[in-house]
Amino acid sequence: MITPKDQQPIRSSNDTVEFRRNYNATEFVNALYAIDNGWTGKGVAVGVIDNGARGTAAEDLNGAIDPRSRDFGQVITGGVRADRNVIGDENSNHGNSVSQIIAGRRNDLGAMGYAPEANIVVLRVDDYNADTKVQTYVWDVRALDYATEIGLKVVNRSLGSTGPRTDLQAAVQKFGAQGGLLINSAGNNEGTNPEDAVNVTSANRSAWLFVVALDPAFEERYTIAEYSNHCGTMMDICVTAPGTNIVTRPGSPFAGGIAPFGGTSSAAPVATALAATILQKWPQLTGQQAGEIILNTARDIGKPGVDPVFGRGLIDFRAALSPVNPTLNNGSQSLSIDNAVMVVGNAFGGTAKGAECVNCDTSISTALSNITVLDAYGRDFNGSFASMVVRPDNAAASGHWLRRRMEAQASAGTAGWLGPGSSATLGFASLPTIHRNADGSEVRTTMLTNANFRMNIGGNTSVVAGFNSTDDVQRDIMGLAPTSDAMFAYSPLAQTNIGLNHKIGKGSLAVMAYAGNQADTRTIGTVVRWQSKAGTLKVGVLDETGAVFGTPVGAGALRFGDGATTLFTEVASGFDAGAWSFDGYASLGATRLKVGSDMLITDADTFTSARFGFNVGRQVFRGRATLGLAQELVALNAQATYTVGNGYDLANRSLTFGQRQVDFSGEISPRLTFGYEQQGERSALRLGTSADGAARDVRAVGTWTIRW
Repeated sequence: MITPKDQQPIRSSNDTVEFRRNYNATEFVNALYAIDNGWTGKGVAVGVIDNGARGTAAEDLNGAIDPRSRDFGQVITGGVRADRNVIGDENSNHGNSVSQIIAGRRNDLGAMGYAPEANIVVLRVDDYNADTKVQTYVWDVRALDYATEIGLKVVNRSLGSTGPRTDLQAAVQKFGAQGGLLINSAGNNEGTNPEDAVNVTSANRSAWLFVVALDPAFEERYTIAEYSNHCGTMMDICVTAPGTNIVTRPGSPFAGGIAPFGGTSSAAPVATALAATILQKWPQLTGQQAGEIILNTARDIGKPGVDPVFGRGLIDFRAALSPVNPTLNNGSQSLSIDNAVMVVGNAFGGTAKGAECVNCDTSISTALSNITVLDAYGRDFNGSFASMVVRPDNAAASGHWLRRRMEAQASAGTAGWLGPGSSATLGFASLPTIHRNADGSEVRTTMLTNANFRMNIGGNTSVVAGFNSTDDVQRDIMGLAPTSDAMFAYSPLAQTNIGLNHKIGKGSLAVMAYAGNQADTRTIGTVVRWQSKAGTLKVGVLDETGAVFGTPVGAGALRFGDGATTLFTEVASGFDAGAWSFDGYASLGATRLKVGSDMLITDADTFTSARFGFNVGRQVFRGRATLGLAQELVALNAQATYTVGNGYDLANRSLTFGQRQVDFSGEISPRLTFGYEQQGERSALRLGTSADGAARDVRAVGTWTIRW
């Protein structure tokens, strides 16, 4: 369906009637992207070797002509030669059109160029025979030498060649020696190679960029124009551009004066305009570097890879102006952006600033905004990486965990033994998998869920070991309240433990070693525990690799450290008062973040953390009800420093850096818990609920177990 013009959406203020006059061509090279981002070639002067151009007040190039423009040609009248010194006149139709495609102004009068604020250094190279009315192009070498002299980075030459020319070869080599780029039309002779391929040498090859023409029917298919030469042997330094563009007829008033201008002469200035937009944004680049970007970001439209028809492919403004393999930098190392992500555990804050985050210097989002990076071509880009920070989804994780727990309980079993000097219990469950048998029935797997082992080795000393076993001093209400064991609170991966327990008087002293791993994370730790009737005291140390408080740190330069080392202490106690029972616990920890040399976090203070819980319970309705308050592990004070690129020093061709302080302190927000348990001779009923203070996160679970 064709949408009427008055119903077509306007994508931006730059999507004007004037822009759409060349819509078919500009759309297929993503030209609007450059205009929308302010990349219009402003301040960039490009040379145009042609038959001149004019910029009178009534034409599209008004204000676009650079004062360094020169006319190298002559007028021949009656066999007498005379310098012309006119950069544009009624005979400049070809050069005028080429120049308009590059830098036609946005004046709502005619057709707009691809780089509408670039400047044109007119390099007029034609001689005109007033007697025969014939133009000949003879002064391109002089023009190119002049472009070298005044330091132009890019020159457009929409001219063909008459064969090998050593003078042209030398001029291109000289121009290329200072980083200049000559963008040349491939020719309109249906040849297999660009016409000027004969003038490409090993010494000047880097200075050439050839352009072939895409057929005007490219909105239906990508086909090279019938008249266009192919990239051929120059395919590695050749691109494709629209072969038909709309321009204003020279000498015509704007109203009704627009017309198509076709050929490889029309395609080449599209690539030149792209070079101008690149050099506007990144003036530190040479013309040849701009050419490399154009070549390497062209859209592959022919046979896969570089091919002899379309060369590197169709030029693409969006791709050429977007970062290519960008890297972050922390002031000492360049760091790949690939797969970079920061994962911040729920114990930490830093997501807000101001009143919502007390004592926040900078939020994570602010710290990771307005960061300057360099790409593979040394181009500076500024943007935000805040979207690359993620947090675990507690609600989803809890829901999944609860479902798995219920599935495990529904098909769980235990085994064990009790001997004079040892005992052991094993827990197992049959859990569903994603697989099916040939008959479609569900495939289940039996897994070890928990294990405990104790063996007396003499006197009051025993060896103890466990897997997924907890040292709870408070019931966890079916998993809805945070676990009361500090080791597991800091790292749920610490699932395996082994140690010695020695009875001393009315208490016991234990030394336990913990370990666990999953994927690229690893945890090891040690706990010394004193337990008596009065309560429990623990002191522990935990070393994590690839995780902080059990949460993976992420990857790449943005990761939240390489792990952490935590020293913690925990006290727990309980007592009965008549029909009521009371118990509680509290933990404090100090953590040192492991900071890698290839991270944006370059320094971190010692983090402090805490957790606590309190329960009260009594007999109710032939069962036992408990009401509690529990604070999950939270960072009380967690300051870290980011070192990031915050600008680009054009004079020194280097990034500038700044440090940004982030307060990752979390929010103290205890959860309310309620549980009820009733045990009979053959059945047991358990109910549990948990909610945050604002009742935004409410969880509940119930089980009924019956034995036959």
